[in-house]
Amino acid sequence: MKTKIQDKIYWFCFKRQLKELYYLLFAEGYISSSWDEFSAHFTGKKFPIEKKYTKKLKWEKSKYTLTVLINYLFEKGFLKYSDNALRHFNNVSNPVSEKYRPQNQKTAKEFQLKLNQLFPARSGYRCKERLYYKSRNKEPLRTVLKGLIGR
Repeated sequence: MKTKIQDKIYWFCFKRQLKELYYLLFAEGYISSSWDEFSAHFTGKKFPIEKKYTKKLKWEKSKYTLTVLINYLFEKGFLKYSDNALRHFNNVSNPVSEKYRPQNQKTAKEFQLKLNQLFPARSGYRCKERLYYKSRNKEPLRTVLKGLIGR
């Protein structure tokens, strides 16, 4: 029997960082869903989201860039299970593998740089790992995303 957390993607950071990720993906054309649809797929330690998702998220770009995103978030400690995250997107069922590296594709390299700028520090349960984002949450969302979107 599956529990609620297993059905959703477990997010290890603040809800604000999830919103930053959403705005980056939406503005760059990676996804076309609304915030409510997007956030319904996630839950976290500090913000259990009770909304039920009714459909999978549609990834508008190549599967390669989705794998770059999932790998990065998994390596930085934002996600609990990478395979669970992939099940939430349409037409993506393969697990994240080592063969996907952002070294050959220009768009993947640019996307990787934006992710590096948006989430430079690790995230997780430990308070010391979260201090960077806790202090950054005091800045307006527009300031954080200013240099990332539209480049």
